Amino acid sequence: KWTTNKDGTGNVVTTETILSEVANITIYAQWSANTYYIIYNGNGNDGGSMEKSTHTYDVSTNLTANAYERSGWTFTGWATSATGSKLYDDKEKVNNLASDNGAEVNLYAVWVINVYTITANANSGSITDFKTWTKSSDAIATKSVNSETELTDLPIVTRAKYRFVRWNTKSDNTGTEITTKTVPSGNMTIYAIW
Repeated sequence: KWTTNKDGTGNVVTTETILSEVANITIYAQWSANTYYIIYNGNGNDGGSMEKSTHTYDVSTNLTANAYERSGWTFTGWATSATGSKLYDDKEKVNNLASDNGAEVNLYAVWVINVYTITANANSGSITDFKTWTKSSDAIATKSVNSETELTDLPIVTRAKYRFVRWNTKSDNTGTEITTKTVPSGNMTIYAIW
């Protein structure tokens, strides 16, 4: 709008304003910064939701805290495309991501797959074939797997005068049975059951 004072006070001047013939006046343009919106995309999430956020040009504002979830993955920040690298951290202060009034900026969640350490314990036996596992001792082996990897190559174990029955999350066989189809959901120790 136009006003008669530089600071925006005074009279508003429009095309219908009648000016006095006896005095010259200066009118001043008044400006308001454009508003733009950020749309948050979950990009593979399996839970949570987020509303778009409103931002004003030339005003630094924090991105909305991530509310998306993805099982077996960790959120690391935001990218400007679904396959892009992280450009912004969670809740990072940003400004001028768009200049046009009403513009929409899409940000996409960046996820990193979780990696877990699995420890195989021969539970009074010995490991005779470590396969792709790392040997810690004759009875202990470890392996790093991601949250979407099955435990397809469990170590081979032996124990004199005993028969191997299964792998279990508890040494007394009261936990969960582990098979080559098991997909881990965190760090864990598995025990040979005899």
